[in-house]
Amino acid sequence: MLDFFKSRNRGAGKDEKPVLDGRTVCRLMRHFPVGTKIRYYPEYCKELLLDSVVIAYAINDQIVYSAVNLSCDESSATLEFDDQGQHYSFNTVTAFKIILPVFSQSEAKLDYAKREELLRIGGLVKDNTITLMARHQNGQVPVLETTVEKRVILQEGFYAGQMAAFLDVDAESLMLFRRRHQMGEPVFTRNAIGIGKGDIGALGGGNTRD
Repeated sequence: MLDFFKSRNRGAGKDEKPVLDGRTVCRLMRHFPVGTKIRYYPEYCKELLLDSVVIAYAINDQIVYSAVNLSCDESSATLEFDDQGQHYSFNTVTAFKIILPVFSQSEAKLDYAKREELLRIGGLVKDNTITLMARHQNGQVPVLETTVEKRVILQEGFYAGQMAAFLDVDAESLMLFRRRHQMGEPVFTRNAIGIGKGDIGALGGGNTRD
């Protein structure tokens, strides 16, 4: 299964970047589309749950602000979509990053103790692990681990002039969790593990409480 995420040239040099499977990137883009609200927490601190929005992607260092007509050829793994009237086609993807605005108004909604904890560990700061939670789809919530690669002031797009965080995606960490309610509170139980060659989120064995 791991070969589906990253295909590596066994004879490649140490400095050559691994190649991401375009089908995997396509599925990640469908789960975390540009313009949709998400939630995240830093450094595995689930109590520091914050709101944000996906504002762009960086694919092979090319920043794109939308992905209209997103598709991927199942045989060649070529990723294709349109962004602001321009057509993109990626035969090879060596880097895929999700871009979020650094500042979130939801930080102000944290109580004093949580704000102090957020200040201590940092939020969207370089090298922090950021766990993303997408909007639920058919009762399932996509959860993905990422790492803050850098923070950059965007030069284009709706968020031009604002500081943004580039999150390096760990595609192999993607899981789907089923939303349930217990005593009036949402409970997430593991419903799928990883990505297979078929539809993402094929049922896995057992339900493990998150």
